[in-house]
Amino acid sequence: MNISFNSIGIVGIAVGIVGFGYGIYRDNKANKMAEKIGLSVSEVESKAQIDVDQAIVNKAIQNAVERKVSAATAEAIKSVRSDIQDEISSRVRKSVDAEYQRLTEDVTEKISEQVANIDEYALQDKVVQKAQAIVVKKTESSVNGVLNDFNTYLNDIKKFYDGVTRIISPNQSNVPEVPRLRFTYDR
Repeated sequence: MNISFNSIGIVGIAVGIVGFGYGIYRDNKANKMAEKIGLSVSEVESKAQIDVDQAIVNKAIQNAVERKVSAATAEAIKSVRSDIQDEISSRVRKSVDAEYQRLTEDVTEKISEQVANIDEYALQDKVVQKAQAIVVKKTESSVNGVLNDFNTYLNDIKKFYDGVTRIISPNQSNVPEVPRLRFTYDR
């Protein structure tokens, strides 16, 4: 069986045309049905007369009024609450500002009195002692490093002179001892 691309294309076009025609047919049928339903509803609407009991109308009006009154009441309460909060906030702010001024004056006066009672020399001694402790703490490690380096160099010099002394003097008992330096902090 030998099927070419041309025959497949012709079959595809034919199926498309048939589908398009069927779609138009269904659309026309649906439009006719909608017209019939529309006419029926219009006829029923024009011929029907609905009697609503006055009690139902009154109940509906009463419910609508209650909803409006509730909404208006809620809005009024919200507005009054907001106004009251604003007023309280304003009064508190004014009160705090006034009290702040009074407290500032009192605190300033008390601090001035306490500063006047401070012993300058005792304060100066305390500051000097604390500053010395801080300087000692910060420089202790670097001073220890310098001391270690110095002792190392001193030891190297001692070895050098020991070697020179051995060469010059056969008796090593006359060689003086090189003192070692020790450095300590009192904390």
